[in-house]
Amino acid sequence: MSTKIVKLFLVVFFLQIAAFVVASERIETRDFSVVYQKAHELAQKYGSQGVLIVYDIDNTLLAMNQDLGSDQWFTWQETKIKNGDFTDVVAKDFPGLLSVQGILYALSSMHLPQTETPALIAQLQSENFTNLVLTSRGSDYRNATVRELERNSIHMAGAALEPKKGFASTYLPYDLNHISDSGLTAEEVKAWGLGQPRPVSYEDGIFMGSGQHKGAMLRTLLYKTGSHFPAIIFIDDQVKHLDRMEAAFVTRGVELITVRYGKEDDAVLRFQNSDKEDVIEQWNDLDLLLKELFPAERAYERDFLVDITKGVKSLE
Repeated sequence: MSTKIVKLFLVVFFLQIAAFVVASERIETRDFSVVYQKAHELAQKYGSQGVLIVYDIDNTLLAMNQDLGSDQWFTWQETKIKNGDFTDVVAKDFPGLLSVQGILYALSSMHLPQTETPALIAQLQSENFTNLVLTSRGSDYRNATVRELERNSIHMAGAALEPKKGFASTYLPYDLNHISDSGLTAEEVKAWGLGQPRPVSYEDGIFMGSGQHKGAMLRTLLYKTGSHFPAIIFIDDQVKHLDRMEAAFVTRGVELITVRYGKEDDAVLRFQNSDKEDVIEQWNDLDLLLKELFPAERAYERDFLVDITKGVKSLE
């Protein structure tokens, strides 16, 4: 093969790749109005209906009213369990931690990190931007999640990704034996370290991702719903989720803006630097109450806890 042909081949090859690579931008902010501004910038190029806005919940749309059960508390507990440090942990394994978190979701109220957020979201919805909540929470906690979003005047259903009503039950986001049926590739599965899928659910604009790769989850949801948007804005407080979203869309021909929202950073840092005595004492008190109310041999069985949390109202 001559040198000219090789050069021509390489030019064509890289042009084909470039056609699928669209500029991406990452923003760091503590002001939710930046999302509103960026949405309008993208709408000038693609129209509002060509822009999908994807929101995280914990420490983004909402934050716990106390440290116990907060995102930073969960990370602290998860890290201790992973490292085999079982002092002051609420459970001996990850499923047990999830069960305890479910109780705390059910019992706790949440607040807005920024009071203007609901109005900004509602305004974007009125301008025909499509919105989606993409949370790492599992489907068992949908009721408590919806309750707190609506109590804080955040409503997703009206401008939700079609089909707005979603799907009737939980489902597996992908099948490792037939990965292309979910819009992913075998190379992506390997690169992202995707394992056996866990059940997810989508309903009324809220996707419960069960702790799985958020970029992969959004890809599978868009594939399942037959949706395509030339531009996406993704807002989350954790850098790892922004990284994963960028990895999932870097070659998809989508203009992606990722927003690292840090309004709760001070609260997170305060907790990380604390001695954790308050949350340890609070959990011990609640643990004692649960053991008094429910038989000890059943109190930490995951399915039993899920049944309990579904029927418990929020404590204001």
